[in-house]
Amino acid sequence: MPIAEKCSGQTAKQNTASTVRRKGRNRGGRVGLIKNGKIGFIFCVCTGKCPGFAQLDIWDFINIIRNEYPVEYGFIHPMLCDEDGERFLEEFLKKGNRYIVAGCAPVMQKKLFRDAFEKTGLDINKDLVPLDVRNMKLEEALNAVKNALKEAGRDV
Repeated sequence: MPIAEKCSGQTAKQNTASTVRRKGRNRGGRVGLIKNGKIGFIFCVCTGKCPGFAQLDIWDFINIIRNEYPVEYGFIHPMLCDEDGERFLEEFLKKGNRYIVAGCAPVMQKKLFRDAFEKTGLDINKDLVPLDVRNMKLEEALNAVKNALKEAGRDV
């Protein structure tokens, strides 16, 4: 059985067709992002063992966001507050973009990511949208992201 079938239960042809549909839908939703700056979505899962994420299917969550929401990309990082996470942010962050980071408490995120944002010339109060999605089920977490995107002027 091909890997695509093992992962999705679809044939390669079905998988390709759904990928094309998703990509087309994403491009349509992103037209305004280029003019107004890009929004990226990072999901920090605190090593993947944080009990606060026990109710949330992290893979469904990130895949729905990156495929159906008006963000440039969505990915999971295991621990942004660790040394390698800080180095990653310093390399990854770009001026002119905004970042939604789902993970722990917003106050903690601002403390932990402040240096990386400053080093890249970003204003953490304007360019970071911190979301606490701990202890949420999938629909609750998706609604939190929708609300953050709406506040940023994006149609969801």
